[in-house]
Amino acid sequence: MPQSEHRRNILICDDHPVCVVGIELAISKALGKENCRFTRTTGAQECKASIEHEGYDTLVLDLTLLDGDGFEVLEALKLKDAASPTVIILTQSSDPATIKKALGYGVHALVHKSSSLTIFSELFSEKYNEKAYIDPFLQKSLDHGDHFSVLTKRELEVLTLIVQKGYTNKEVAAVLKCSAETVKTHRYKISQKTNTKNRSELVTWFNDGQREAKTGAFVEN
Repeated sequence: MPQSEHRRNILICDDHPVCVVGIELAISKALGKENCRFTRTTGAQECKASIEHEGYDTLVLDLTLLDGDGFEVLEALKLKDAASPTVIILTQSSDPATIKKALGYGVHALVHKSSSLTIFSELFSEKYNEKAYIDPFLQKSLDHGDHFSVLTKRELEVLTLIVQKGYTNKEVAAVLKCSAETVKTHRYKISQKTNTKNRSELVTWFNDGQREAKTGAFVEN
């Protein structure tokens, strides 16, 4: 989405005010505050009504809403005769089926809610002019399927460093800029979620997921 001379009309549908403010600041930084006009909605029905009565250049849409979900809005956009806005999806889910469903609507970007809001500055730059963006964490879920989606983004980072790099808790802590005790807590949760009792079982669990992805046990992108 490159910068343009006209003022960008942007609709944000999210029921978390702090998140909305952060998104607005990041987009304003990329385009210039004077080049942005923001409208806020907090629910699916309000968002659909706003789209029906005004044309937007961009829609930033959270998939989880208090009165429904973002897919209701995406369905409404499909039925709209006028040109639809460019859509950026926000999601807390890493479920591959949810990700693929969203991609099926031809959205411009999929952003996981744990990601830095600075990604919005990049999405409104020349860098992603013609490219569909998928958050790296969500891409991993697509690549690895449900096997890895039981873990949070940070847990998967810890697991990868332990298994692929052979790092100790202290080394993982240094890379992720956290304490060794925090890493220990992550490892405990990983063991609980993966039903593994030691490092050897954890490595086997990780490698099983990698093999399943490579042999086509999960749907392709």
